[in-house]
Amino acid sequence: MPHRHTHRGVFAPGRVPSRLLDALVRDAAAEGADLYLVSQRADVRELARLTEAASRAQLADPGIRAKLRNWTRSAASSARDGVPARAWADPSWPDEPRLAESGLATEEPAVRRRSPEEPAHERLPQRDFGLPGGLPAGGPLPSATAVLTTAGDSPADWLAAGQALDRLLLRAAARWVFASLQSQPLESPALRARVRDRLRLEGWPQLLLQFGRANVAPATARRPAAEIIDRGRAGP
Repeated sequence: MPHRHTHRGVFAPGRVPSRLLDALVRDAAAEGADLYLVSQRADVRELARLTEAASRAQLADPGIRAKLRNWTRSAASSARDGVPARAWADPSWPDEPRLAESGLATEEPAVRRRSPEEPAHERLPQRDFGLPGGLPAGGPLPSATAVLTTAGDSPADWLAAGQALDRLLLRAAARWVFASLQSQPLESPALRARVRDRLRLEGWPQLLLQFGRANVAPATARRPAAEIIDRGRAGP
């Protein structure tokens, strides 16, 4: 749990084992959600295009730009919330000796070259939090692209999606596999419908994920629980 994090940098060399991806699918199902693995390169490319379109539309909105500026922190910031620049500044590569010391076993060697028959998963555009050009580029491609879905779209479904996300990301982190998360096209009803139609999803898409190898990234600040939880109210 201490080293689980959203991955905003470049991925490291090495493939994510298919048996681990299968386990993540089961984790999502155990919490009442579905993890749909996108296997077609054309579908991944379309998700990238829709993500880019959503990002452009959001950056054209003055209110959203102001919100991003308010939530973004410089590398020197000591704020206890927000997204600091250091969260994506440095590439993170697997460290096998460090992994062995932790007692966590890998399911296959960390570095394995992509074979010609394996589908490529281009990186979906990441949210730059109002700092264009600040995200690292290049690096190995992600091993898998997925969509987390739920049967419905009620608050109970949103909760199930969150619980499923926590569960599968913890399993992945135990194997030094992390995910970059994209929600931009799902924040637009029109683009969300296009994602659903393109992939012929039976449920409602709640989050796009791309999985790859990485090491622990710099920690993102969090407020103390006492500042965000009101224990004085017993009900609505």
